[in-house]
Amino acid sequence: IGRFAPDVLEVSAAGDPVARGIADDAAQELVLLIAAGIAHVHGPHGDTTEDVATALGGRLLAPGAPLRLRLEDALGRARLPVVARTADGSSLDGALLIGLSAQPPYATLLHRWHRGTG
Repeated sequence: IGRFAPDVLEVSAAGDPVARGIADDAAQELVLLIAAGIAHVHGPHGDTTEDVATALGGRLLAPGAPLRLRLEDALGRARLPVVARTADGSSLDGALLIGLSAQPPYATLLHRWHRGTG
């Protein structure tokens, strides 16, 4: 299904109302995901006085990409305490960093599988 995303976003940008609805729904789902992350870290009401840095990565969320622009607009309307930024690297870069680090960031949220341990 993900392979169709660039095509849907392209048709959406051309003004197709169905594609626009799909793209808007996708941005809203990402807002809900970010809100859930904030609630997990800062409580169910997002009780924080600081903006939460949120890294956006991948081709669909690259700066200036249609979905990124929709997401940034949706985040503004949602009034979440969030500052969206471009990720420092790819998901593979992150996995490599975690795998090679003795004390990776978010270590309490990770499970490391070691060969021979079941």
